[in-house]
This record gives sequence, structure tokens and C-alpha cells, in this order.
Amino acid sequence: MGQLEHYFTCKRNLNEENHCEELDSDNFRIAKTENGFRTTVICFGGNGTVDPYDINHLIKIVQGLVGVKESKFKNQIATIEDVDFIGIAYGKDKDQMTGNSKNPEKIETSSLTGVETAELALNIFAPLYMDEMGKILPKEQMLRNFNQITFFSHCWGAAEIEKIILQARQNMRAIGISEKVIDDAFGQVFSVSYAPWQCVSCPGLQVIPEKDLTITNGPGWSKISCDFLNKRFMHRNSGGHIFEEYKGEGTVAFKENEKTVSVIVSNMTQNLLDEHDVDLVKRDTKWRIDGEDIMYRDDVSKAMGVALSYSIASGIQNQRSSTFIPKLTPDEILQKVQSILGVTQNDKFADAIKIIQAENIGRER
Repeated sequence: MGQLEHYFTCKRNLNEENHCEELDSDNFRIAKTENGFRTTVICFGGNGTVDPYDINHLIKIVQGLVGVKESKFKNQIATIEDVDFIGIAYGKDKDQMTGNSKNPEKIETSSLTGVETAELALNIFAPLYMDEMGKILPKEQMLRNFNQITFFSHCWGAAEIEKIILQARQNMRAIGISEKVIDDAFGQVFSVSYAPWQCVSCPGLQVIPEKDLTITNGPGWSKISCDFLNKRFMHRNSGGHIFEEYKGEGTVAFKENEKTVSVIVSNMTQNLLDEHDVDLVKRDTKWRIDGEDIMYRDDVSKAMGVALSYSIASGIQNQRSSTFIPKLTPDEILQKVQSILGVTQNDKFADAIKIIQAENIGRER
């Protein structure tokens, strides 16, 4: 494999050209404030996220989901001044770049190298669990610090986040932090993903479009979702004669595992055949869904935005509180998401998920 150009790190900054401020990737750290660390959303796109334009576009979508804007008056809370939106682009493999004059329709793809994953795991998380002298921080301070981190990913980006988390956990074990403290710390990190390659092992929300031609069988490490999608596929291709509880359209939200809330949606749009594109959840400056072919994507986009907002709000609250305020639990996030999805939820889908969950519990006994 050829030499990869170094990954690119940028921050959404409305005062910069193209609203993108390039950061020093080698020395990137979560910004500090007088009260600890700054509330930060870190975005990872699909494996086609190879240059500044790609990642800046994703950051803009995420900022729009949250609805965070510039402050209009002094001491206003929850504005762009309170949150950093960071993005990572993967660089390009010079020997295997596929977009060229001979075949311009192919797409350049890339990913983080092992060295880059290790570097990001240290740069992002090490300052959150130990001081500049290498001393492990008290648990409550650690929890407060980890609480400031929210991830957003599309497709392959979920796999990159998971690699970074696993490396960070390994680093923490190596310096003597207990597994319980590590679990509690990462329990304060939150992840939101659209059309994810795999489930991320920190608390989070993953949205799975059924009409996804890139990840056709559902995300990895998501057995309930994959079982549901498989039976939905069998139902549609049998002329509707089997698995009657899997017929119809709509959404369903449920606990994939103890940490993850999954949302499966039959149709983000009315007309598209492939709904893998993260642009489908984009909202405009007035927090309206972007585009006219809507179907269920407005409700799904709102659910993603609200989940992100609760995670970010928790970080901002901890900036101003003398006592630690934990993030919402996955069960609480599920309730919020279900409330937003409202009448789009298909009762047959919900019943089918309960059957799959019961079957999985039975196999584990």
C-alpha cells in the first residue's frame, strides 16, 4: 500500500474562509477553558472523506442538526461560542487513488492508519484522564472531562471512532486505570451515526436506513437490526406471504444493546432507491429539513438532532456546574427519540423487534 498523506483536522469557524479552520493534526487537543475542557463534537465521515471540503461539508450538516448558531447577545448560552465542531478527513492513498482521468467516476477512498489511530486516541483522550505530569486524574474529574465529547459519524466513520475508543481504553488499562472507571468514563461519551458501518461501543444513537445499497445487511455488531432487516428482505421478496409482522412502512426505535439506541427507517424519501447519503438528514438555517422528497426523514433528522443536543447540553451544563451532571442514559434517549418519531413508528415493526429480542435472550441462557 502506498504512502498516505496525513489526515486533515479542521474546526468549523464562521470567521474563516469557507468556514473551515485548519488545525495542527499532530498536536490536536480538546480545547481547555477556565472550567475544564470545551464541549466538542468530533465528526468522522465515510471512507470517501479525503479532503477539507468533504469533512467541512459533514461538519456543516452536524452543526445544522443541532441548530447551534452565532450568539446575538452577551452571555447567551448554547451558541457556536460554546461548542467546537471538529472534523477528521483521512487523506489520500497516493498509489491507490481511484479518481483519475482514465476512470473519473471512481471515488477516492481512504482511512486512518494504525499509527494515526494511536495518535488520535492519545491526542483526544489522554488529557482527559491524566494531567501533564502523567498523573491519573480523580474519577469525577475524569467523568466530567469525558462528558464533553460527542462523536458523529457516517458509514465508515463509525469504524474509525470504534478503533480510537478501543485504543484509548487499552492506553488507560496500561497505566493502571480500572475497567470499571474506564467503562464509567466512556459511559459519558456519546455517539450519533447515520448508516453506520458498525455499532460504536459507547452510548449512542444509530440510524439505519433500510434502503442503503452500501451497507445492505445492517451495521456490524447489531444483531437485532440485522435480523430485522433480513426478515424484512425475506418478506418483501416472498410476495408478502411470510413474516406478516414485517410488512408496511415507517420507523422503529429500540435498544440494540445496553448502550445503543437503534432507529430503522423504511423510507427516508419517497423516490430514492439508495438512502445511504448523509445529506438526507441535513437541515437548513431555520431547522427545516432540506429538500422536498421527505417521507420519514424529517422525523429521523429531528431525532438525531435532539440526541446530539442533549449530549452537547450536558457538556455545557458541566462547564457551569460545581457538581458533575451525567448525560442521559440510553433508556432516556430512547424515550426522547420515540417521542419525536411519534406516529411514524410502525407497531408491527415494534412487535417484531420484541420477538427478536426475546429470541436472543433465549439463546443466551
